[in-house]
Amino acid sequence: MRAYEILTEEPIKLRGFGPSEKSKEFVAKVYDMFPESPLSRDNRIMAWKNDTLINDINKADQLVQFELIPRSQNQVEIKWIQATPFREGAGSKAMKILQDLARENGIKLILFPWDKGVVSQAKLMKFYRKQGFKKIGSSKNMEWNPE
Repeated sequence: MRAYEILTEEPIKLRGFGPSEKSKEFVAKVYDMFPESPLSRDNRIMAWKNDTLINDINKADQLVQFELIPRSQNQVEIKWIQATPFREGAGSKAMKILQDLARENGIKLILFPWDKGVVSQAKLMKFYRKQGFKKIGSSKNMEWNPE
């Protein structure tokens, strides 16, 4: 085989590596629904005023900032999520919205409860279990299935 013959061949596409189209579409859809964080283009914000979801983050009394990462096999990783103020229900409301959207689109949500924040990893895991997440094997990674 000559070098010019190699260069004109179609590239090899491996399946099963990288994010699935469905997971990429889901993240794009969710990101279109919520305003971009002023801190990062990769983060979105859910904002509430008097328990009503609003688009103007400047008028909100509760905020939830989050980042999603599309993964393979129709999975989306919740890279991080943070509610302000703590323990007032905004995190639960935001997680319910993400789960409802994931259910509608057949997407599995995965996450790793962070162990370096204000809230302990054990308390985060307890919170996520209340939201329907389950541990993956013996690791601290957790998943939520839309079924």
